[in-house]
Amino acid sequence: MLRNNNKTEYYRRKISILRNRINNCNGLKNKTKKFVEELNKKYDSNAISYNKYVRALNETFKNKSPNDWIVYYDNNIKGYQQRIDQYNNKLLQFNKVEVKREHLAILMIILISISAFVFFRFGGVTGLTTFAESVSHTDVLNLTILEDQEYDWSLRYPGEINSILASGKIIGRGHVKIYIEYKDQLFLIYEKENDQSKFEFDRECIETCLLPDLKSGNYKLVFGVDEADLVLDSLSYLRFELIDISLEPKQTVVEFEPHLFKTYELNVMNKEKKDFEVAMFVEGELNNSITLYNSTLYLSSKDEFKTIKYDLDLPSKLEPGIHKAKILVKYLPNKEFTGSTPSEEHEIYVIVPFEGKKLEADLLNYFSNNSINFEIPLYNIGTENIQEVKASIEIYKFEDKITTLETNKVSLNKNNKLEAKWTPNVKTGKYKALVIITYDDKEHIIEREFDVNTIVSIEDINIEERGGESYLSIKLKNNINEQVSGVFGEIFISSCCNINMKEFGTNIINLEPNSEGELTAFLDIENLPSGEYDVRVVVNSVTKQEKLIKINKDVLKEEIIHKEEPRKEKKDSTYKLIIVMMALLVLTTLIWLLNLLHLKKRK
Repeated sequence: MLRNNNKTEYYRRKISILRNRINNCNGLKNKTKKFVEELNKKYDSNAISYNKYVRALNETFKNKSPNDWIVYYDNNIKGYQQRIDQYNNKLLQFNKVEVKREHLAILMIILISISAFVFFRFGGVTGLTTFAESVSHTDVLNLTILEDQEYDWSLRYPGEINSILASGKIIGRGHVKIYIEYKDQLFLIYEKENDQSKFEFDRECIETCLLPDLKSGNYKLVFGVDEADLVLDSLSYLRFELIDISLEPKQTVVEFEPHLFKTYELNVMNKEKKDFEVAMFVEGELNNSITLYNSTLYLSSKDEFKTIKYDLDLPSKLEPGIHKAKILVKYLPNKEFTGSTPSEEHEIYVIVPFEGKKLEADLLNYFSNNSINFEIPLYNIGTENIQEVKASIEIYKFEDKITTLETNKVSLNKNNKLEAKWTPNVKTGKYKALVIITYDDKEHIIEREFDVNTIVSIEDINIEERGGESYLSIKLKNNINEQVSGVFGEIFISSCCNINMKEFGTNIINLEPNSEGELTAFLDIENLPSGEYDVRVVVNSVTKQEKLIKINKDVLKEEIIHKEEPRKEKKDSTYKLIIVMMALLVLTTLIWLLNLLHLKKRK
């Protein structure tokens, strides 16, 4: 039995350990937020596509979302706090000290609420923008642990650690724990209540999957074993480095000429200001027509970009249609690492028109104003202009025809579109659209499957000027009495034949029941040539919806030049006001709490 004095010391020591764990969890939360915020900065500059954003999220956070990790740490904090409360209650019994911990809880709730407001209002997850290269090292330890003990661990490769994974085995039934101690804080690497005669574990982590910056070369391992024996074979430690490869321009579109010989350039951007090397490869059906000046390229931290040159040497004849090649630019790691190597592609399209009249088409649809709106983008891929184009859209459910829609009529020089509306009186689900396009005594047929779903509607799409830049604004409406989570948009910009010149994503939002929301994206067209472009807007919610708008880069540029920028100052002043109000709230709460505790002590 512990005496009261020993119990008091025991409980205080336990409280100290639990507070360390809470600090660890808060540090891990901040690390997660900081990591995502840095990646978001890259995403806001539209350095990579949304698909790469998702891929990098999965690789960095082990197929969980950053919010999942934050919830995990919050749950741990809640559990630790509950145990602290229990120990404090026992201390009160021994020492008869009246401390109202609910006041501390109130303060914690206020501070956490403020932090959450700042993070999710001004720095929330809108997407990932680059790759996190995981540089991995493994130290073989072969330690046999028979009792509680400590071990001084010196890294074989000193430096910052972002993650620690343990591998080994447990012999016998019992309980084992492995901690790493850093600056008087304990991080739980691994814990297991084993009910088998032998259990093996490989590259496991609990609180060390994502760590705050550990920058020492020497650490202390703390082991706790109860009945079972622990064999720690090795510890693997990872360092995450942001690797951002972007190419400008992303595509080159060439109109075919016999024996065309021309030199083209593209830039490898060094937005992270790092030293790195890339290798270049040519792939595709035109690979024999493309010659690179170099096969590798080195960028120093001082280089904003480096230029890749290549020659395009076309033959005397190519079959009509679109011929494609790509230059693959791949990051060359100079050290041991895990995960996939980041790469980017520069696409080269050579367009050979068909003799006479010929078109290509697609079918888009979106829900708005209680109607399903169909859009048919048209692309002239022939040598002659088309005088009149129109279409019929036959709607089917399985083999049963439901209705037939007629579109408008247009002429077609380069690009245009047909439109039709349908107010459905059918059940939600998948339907088929058979589109019969007729033009100057010719016919073109496309068939697409689409969803009839009225949950989320696209109310409006506008291009707005914000702070001297163009932003795409997508107004949405949730038409049901339930929240729709994880709504986001993808933007594709093309100039000809549905060839994407740029692609980027919007923020991610949750639509509250029967409410409206907005998706926004920076319209990054600075490096595109002058002229008109098709912008295909894709909204992903319960289903996928697509809408086409047209923009003219020169017109947008002129509008921005002639607009004033009062809103930016207003936005900045609003942010400052919010920060001041938050600071006053925190200060007032602290003064109130201190006065309250002082009065309790006097009593």
